[in-house]
Amino acid sequence: NKPQTLWLNSTGKNSDGQVVSSFKFEWTLKPKN
Repeated sequence: NKPQTLWLNSTGKNSDGQVVSSFKFEWTLKPKN
């Protein structure tokens, strides 16, 4: 899978309400074997 990008809102919280230090970060989804 290709990396996913999560864009956060202006309050610095993601969609789960978690406060994060940056307004954009990327992560890679890897298959579970």
